[in-house]
Amino acid sequence: MRRLSLVVLLCLALGGAAFGQSASATVSGTISDATNAVLPGVRVTATNNGTAVVTSVLSNESGAYTLPSLLPGAYTVSAELPGFQKQTYTNVQLGNAERVRLNFSLA
Repeated sequence: MRRLSLVVLLCLALGGAAFGQSASATVSGTISDATNAVLPGVRVTATNNGTAVVTSVLSNESGAYTLPSLLPGAYTVSAELPGFQKQTYTNVQLGNAERVRLNFSLA
């Protein structure tokens, strides 16, 4: 009986890990200028087209950015920095736990 209890507890502990997986999506990429030089400090914004929830981050010193924890759905993703032309991707479809790479080249 004690072994059965241990087996049941082990199964419950290991089975719970499967429920801990996230359904949220991630968008990441790099941002450069027309000469392929990386651009830090660029504001990247993802707007959920269905809910109008806005998530934004700044690119790091390597020109990289990551927008984590986005709900599945359609998004408009844009990058902008004063002195450069804003670039936008429209209707970006994100699925469950999907990772999408969007690179920007600002002119």
